[in-house]
Amino acid sequence: MTNVTRSSAADTGGWTKIGRERFLSEMRANANLSRACDRAGVTRQQAFELRNTDPEFLAGWDDAEAGAFDDLEEEVLRRARDGVNKPVYFGGKVCGSVRSYNDALALEILKLRRERLNARRDDPSASSEDDTERVNPIELIEERLRRFEAAHPSIE
Repeated sequence: MTNVTRSSAADTGGWTKIGRERFLSEMRANANLSRACDRAGVTRQQAFELRNTDPEFLAGWDDAEAGAFDDLEEEVLRRARDGVNKPVYFGGKVCGSVRSYNDALALEILKLRRERLNARRDDPSASSEDDTERVNPIELIEERLRRFEAAHPSIE
C-alpha cells in the first residue's frame, strides 16, 4: 500500500496560509472580492465556502471589508469638506484649476450622521459598534445610496 500525502492546500479547499493573508490584505485595501480571489489564487466559490465554514476567516473578511469602507468613508468626508481640484481648459490646454464641492454629498453625510446620533440618543443602550458588526457594509452603503438617489433624483 502506497502512502499518499495530501498537500495542506488540498486539505483546506485550495487555501494556504499565504493565500488567506493575500486575500484578506486585498480585501482590506479594496473590498473587491474578485481581486482578492485572484491575489489568493482561489475562486469566488472557494472564498464563500471558507467564509461559511471558518469563523476565524469570516471575522477576518468582515474586519478587512469594514476597514476598506472606513477608508472610503474618510475619503468621501475629505472630498465633501475640502473639495476636489478640477482642471480648467482653454484652447484645449489646461490653464488652471477650480476647487469643486459636492454640497449634496456633504448634506447626505450630515443627514446620515445626524440620524445615527439621534438613534443613539433615543436608545442609549444601542451600541453602534455592535450594529456595525451585524450589518454587511456593502448592504449598508447600497441602502444609503438608494436613499440618497431617491432624495436627489436630479443629481447624476
